[in-house]
Amino acid sequence: MLSAEEKQRYARQMWLPEIGEQGQEKLAASRVLIAGLGGLGSLSAMYLAAAGVGALRIADKDVVSLSDLNRQILYTEADLGRIKTGAAAERLHALNGSCRIEPFQVDICEMAAKLIKGCDLVIDATDNVDARRALNRAAVGRGIPMVHGGIDGFSGTVTVIVPGKSACFECLFPDRGMAPGPRDIPALGPVVGIVASVQSTEALKLLLTVGTPMTDQLLMIKADSGDFHTVRTRRNPNCALCASL
Repeated sequence: MLSAEEKQRYARQMWLPEIGEQGQEKLAASRVLIAGLGGLGSLSAMYLAAAGVGALRIADKDVVSLSDLNRQILYTEADLGRIKTGAAAERLHALNGSCRIEPFQVDICEMAAKLIKGCDLVIDATDNVDARRALNRAAVGRGIPMVHGGIDGFSGTVTVIVPGKSACFECLFPDRGMAPGPRDIPALGPVVGIVASVQSTEALKLLLTVGTPMTDQLLMIKADSGDFHTVRTRRNPNCALCASL
């Protein structure tokens, strides 16, 4: 049951007939893994905490640096040098004290399977292919939906992966044993915000089981030209990871 304070806090979204009180209770009972607390993850965490998701498991191994602040608006100058999970947990608790924050300062590639356990959904906000593949393996293995997002300068992408029902990350980007080397990815704050907003919306739709999830399609965002379009995708029947599902 929602308290009087919760009904007031979430009133605007509960006016939506797709949500209402029952939907808000469903959000309160949910746990989401935010994998990566950079631009996409920090913004997605703020949106989901504000929306009333009951528990957020946040994972990252880095500390806040000055070059993060153009887009990772969860942090401030006072957080420079702090562990991201600690600073994020503090800020998210201040935003919504009823949201349970579970911080993990770990390498996501190594801990993906453990991090995902007990979660209802994963937001892939990582910035490297190895972490994305590790999360995809864990999500497919446990049958947990994942919302993937990526950015590169003025460009961004979003897709939703529902194991056994849609293409997984491996279907879209097969591992051919030639992963690109690490590089500094250019990032414009508002473009990061667009992608994180779409990811958060898709996450809430999945948790609430409303609307049509963005499965089997890859949203392509070109903010420099204002072009938003989707590319249809499909499961690979010979996918090394999900073909047997």
